[in-house]
Amino acid sequence: MLRQALRCVEVGVFRAAHVLAWAGLADYVQRRAGQDGYQALNAEYPSWKIQSLDDLRDNVGEYNLIEAMYRSSLISKAEKKALHALLNKRNECAHPSEYFPDLNQTLGYVSECISRLDALYRKYG
Repeated sequence: MLRQALRCVEVGVFRAAHVLAWAGLADYVQRRAGQDGYQALNAEYPSWKIQSLDDLRDNVGEYNLIEAMYRSSLISKAEKKALHALLNKRNECAHPSEYFPDLNQTLGYVSECISRLDALYRKYG
């Protein structure tokens, strides 16, 4: 998805680039949440009863997942804040809004998504 985000930048569809860059990062975050078989999330939120990645994607919104991962000590407070900020920016692009990022804003967003993904991967695998 990150390659697709970069392709969107090349052709000038900047809002789509934001959405795809977030999707690439979110995919990793969702997979990270399940590295322990969803034990930490299910312990913190017993009503969720997450059993699989599809379960997680179908039943837990991205904002709530980030909060849950922080509460379950799967990510740090700083990581939580950074992910929420990136998600908010993605939402401005994915839903009707007056926000129309330019090339530099889009390159910055995509770059930050890639940097955050790299940092999370190096820290958590």
